[in-house]
Amino acid sequence: MHMLSRAYRLAYLAWHTIGQARYPFGPLERIVSDRDRHVRQMVAYAYRWAPYYRETLDRLGLTPADINTADDLRRLPLISAADLQAEPHRFISRQFAPEALWPHHSGGSTGRPHTVWHDRRAIWLSVAHGERETSLHRRVVGQLRRLRVLRLHSPVSSTPTQHAFWPQWGADRRAAGLPPVSMADTTETILAALDARQPDVLNAYGSVLGHLFADAHRRGLAFAPPTMVRYVSDALPDAVRRLLNETYGIAVFSAYQAVEALKLGFECEAHCGYHINADHYAVRIVDEAGDDCPPGVVGEVVVSNLLTRGMVLLNCRLGDRAAWATAPCPCGRNLPLLRLAAGRNIERLYGTDGQPVSIVTFQPPLRNDARIWEYQVTQHALDHISVALVLAPGAAEREVAADLRRGLRAVLGQDMRIDVCPAAELQRTGAGKLRHVIQEVAAPEA
Repeated sequence: MHMLSRAYRLAYLAWHTIGQARYPFGPLERIVSDRDRHVRQMVAYAYRWAPYYRETLDRLGLTPADINTADDLRRLPLISAADLQAEPHRFISRQFAPEALWPHHSGGSTGRPHTVWHDRRAIWLSVAHGERETSLHRRVVGQLRRLRVLRLHSPVSSTPTQHAFWPQWGADRRAAGLPPVSMADTTETILAALDARQPDVLNAYGSVLGHLFADAHRRGLAFAPPTMVRYVSDALPDAVRRLLNETYGIAVFSAYQAVEALKLGFECEAHCGYHINADHYAVRIVDEAGDDCPPGVVGEVVVSNLLTRGMVLLNCRLGDRAAWATAPCPCGRNLPLLRLAAGRNIERLYGTDGQPVSIVTFQPPLRNDARIWEYQVTQHALDHISVALVLAPGAAEREVAADLRRGLRAVLGQDMRIDVCPAAELQRTGAGKLRHVIQEVAAPEA
């Protein structure tokens, strides 16, 4: 029975992987047609199986036939992590028994930890669609075979996706003699794993990779560098990306994914942004009023997952900020190109006048200074913040602190008290992510 089941999984994956490497280069008309067809299928499914969408469509006087294209999704309300946290049962499909779904837990970087439930079919198809990105990585690494990948696991682990494709016994067999490596492990432990396994690709959160390689470089630790690093979930500091490229000769790529959208987008060799897998994830960029932003204008990312039926998510706010590219990508792919802005909607400070200041506004003095590798800002009061910094080797602490105070006071107010504290480690979430802003001040009343 196990052999038959495994053969079926392999055949299913092989069938759906065919053509995926070339799909991003196909005609835009085909991508749009596939996306809109999947929109119609998902809305019809949502109306039948997800209580929230049946109630919402009925309340709005709509039927599934009224939602024909991705543009028509504007007629449905936006949902957020708070909705999924408060009433998850309204979004979970009644078609599936609970044991038939796989939970994926957010790391809480939006401020609201929540769980998204994926069905087996969606996970299998996500594995197949990953060939769009993996085929690129094989070319970069120079390997036609399967890549050797070392994944640093989150200390707060969601149910492993591979168990939806490979049974637990298969995962245990393949992992024999290879203990998992966690993002919470020490620099020495992770570097030892690199030396022992010599992977083609090292995969982890951006902030974790940033700390790992900055710490190794600062302390002069030797290690066998992977050919490529792939980061997800949060940003890799620009200074560390340059360090990897120029000092260690490591290629750097990123992927855009979330528990709400497992294979949302990927970075290509042109490094101009993320190509969105638009045939399976209908993405909008919206302003504060919920209206679509034109290309080049930064807004909030809203995604409709057209693949996962375990928990139906249409018009789901991710909290990320991004803008559509204003020109096609030179790589030739026709998947739409998204450029993420640094920071999330919740990462904001308040000026001494009580007005909110977004991370996009106050971040440049921190992000654009090559002497600063990592940072974390804590606001203790309207007129008091502290900034913990991980500095590049040789950086003069007093000069960095003086320059940073000038830059931050220009946007937060001249009366802002700013404590600058060089640090070896920064505070992280339980999932291992780096929160750039820790807000201890309640939102001032309007």
